[in-house]
Amino acid sequence: MTINYMPYAGGHSYQLSFPQPCEGDAPGEIPLEGEIRRQPVFLRYLTVAGLWNFSVFTAGPFFNVHLAQNLGASARTIGLPAMVSALTSMAGQWAFGRWSDRLGAPRVMAWAGMLIPFLPWAWLLMRSPWHVIPINAAAGFL
Repeated sequence: MTINYMPYAGGHSYQLSFPQPCEGDAPGEIPLEGEIRRQPVFLRYLTVAGLWNFSVFTAGPFFNVHLAQNLGASARTIGLPAMVSALTSMAGQWAFGRWSDRLGAPRVMAWAGMLIPFLPWAWLLMRSPWHVIPINAAAGFL
């Protein structure tokens, strides 16, 4: 654990050595909170993104628990879909980047946002541990 912490501590102490701006350096600058409040659309985006990430990171670990306890998956079987998800996410980033350039980011985000909620429902159809591979492939791509 100490070995894992050392790069973090070193990077953090290096970052703290950067010169920090003083209070009076930028006259008329609006604090971040004030700027966010002045942009209601961005505030809505931050709210939705925060709720989305909260729900994903709250529910996410329980899918692996279901996979292990109810479907009898081994550690290897649980790790394989994680690898598939990571690999398909690279393809998804490439594809969504091209689509975003062509169609615009809001439209692409809307289409992906409509498809992603169906992925947890696909877990209801799982009867075997290997069924999670296509679900995680789709999740990684999206």
